Amino acid sequence: MASSPAVLDSDFRYIDKKGNLMKTRTELSIAQMLSFLEQEYEYNYKLTINGKDVTVDFKTNNEIGRAH
Repeated sequence: MASSPAVLDSDFRYIDKKGNLMKTRTELSIAQMLSFLEQEYEYNYKLTINGKDVTVDFKTNNEIGRAH
C-alpha cells in the first residue's frame, strides 16, 4: 500500500474568507468565485468511493452549471 506524501504547513500559501489554507492561487480563485456566488462549499472534502478514501478540492450542495 503506497503512502500519500506528507503535507507540510509550508505547502499552503493562501487563505480564503473561511480561513481554509490553500496551496494554489487557482484554489483561492475558485473559493472566491463560490463566495461571490453565495454558494456554500467545503474545501478538502473527504469521501469514500468504491471502498477507497479520496479527497476532493471543493464540495458544494448545489448543482452549479449542471445541464438539465
